Amino acid sequence: MSVKSSQILPASEFYHLGLMSMFMIFLACLCVLGFASVQDITRGWLVDIDNQLLVEIPVYDSISNNIYTTEKIDSEKQKIQTILSGDPIITDISIDEGTPLIIDKKMNSTIPAPLFISIQLRSDRADNAEDRIIKKIEKTLPSAILQTHKAWEKDIQKTSLTLKFLFSGMVLAILIVTSIVLSAIIRMQITSHRETLELIHLLGASSKHIGKIFIKAINAPLLWGGLFGFSAVILCLHPLSSILDISFDLKQIALYFVTIWIAFYFLGRLVTYWTVLSNLKKLP
Repeated sequence: MSVKSSQILPASEFYHLGLMSMFMIFLACLCVLGFASVQDITRGWLVDIDNQLLVEIPVYDSISNNIYTTEKIDSEKQKIQTILSGDPIITDISIDEGTPLIIDKKMNSTIPAPLFISIQLRSDRADNAEDRIIKKIEKTLPSAILQTHKAWEKDIQKTSLTLKFLFSGMVLAILIVTSIVLSAIIRMQITSHRETLELIHLLGASSKHIGKIFIKAINAPLLWGGLFGFSAVILCLHPLSSILDISFDLKQIALYFVTIWIAFYFLGRLVTYWTVLSNLKKLP
């Protein structure tokens, strides 16, 4: 039996499905932008810290339980500067002396601030060339605290992985919510067209054929909803990249967006088909 889907289920009855699709794809693409932003920021941070060492001269000796004097800190600073002076793999040295902590204004009692020495290394240096500097500092000043890029990389990678899982989980949650809402919309349409569906079933249309009728009816709303959602995110891409100061890989972003659009489209068709089959089992 030949049944035109437009006569039974016109696409106009599913316009709200198109709106939902547009909104959900917009949210999912924003999550993908967040995922890509984390990748870009992490990559930039790793490049920066790979060429840096940070030396902290503390103000407190944990062994003797004494607070260092300003003269002691200056002496250790001079020793580190002597070690670093003229080293061929060092391009720049910056010192942050901080502000002393005032304990008692009347007694003019203060505690020196920790001193931080930031060391910029050549990017074209040999692998692990900085180990020589690290060993010299550790041997000359055991109390100095060294922070290398290896320790920072672990923290950054851990935070990056957490954020990526968060954004991926949000995309998955959006897909699940979309499936639930779509299934509810299809069930409502089945209920409102119950008599018509029972009639065409009695005339020879199988549940699978009716499922295909529903799929044809939702095709247009899914496509234009996805197109508008996709376009809205593209329009937001430039201002977001300016605000976040991120240079997106446009090819990669476009691939992500198209993947999201295709996933929503085929998910919509699949959920619709199985919802129709499960709800028409009891047809006479």
